[in-house]
Amino acid sequence: MSNSITGIPTTRVSSQFIRTQLQSQLNSAQRTMFDLETQISTGHQFQLPSENPNAALQVIGIQSLLQRK
Repeated sequence: MSNSITGIPTTRVSSQFIRTQLQSQLNSAQRTMFDLETQISTGHQFQLPSENPNAALQVIGIQSLLQRK
């Protein structure tokens, strides 16, 4: 989850372009912060299996093993 802030070009660009770029970067940063806060508060690395399929398969395997025991 690495977010990078891209610089604003010094060539001729519209103010709308600059606003759109900055808004996009802010939205991305907010989403990353939300994800990290959720991980901290729940203690879970991911919420949906699609976020980390390999780890989800491991969890499912461990859960089924525990149920059998």
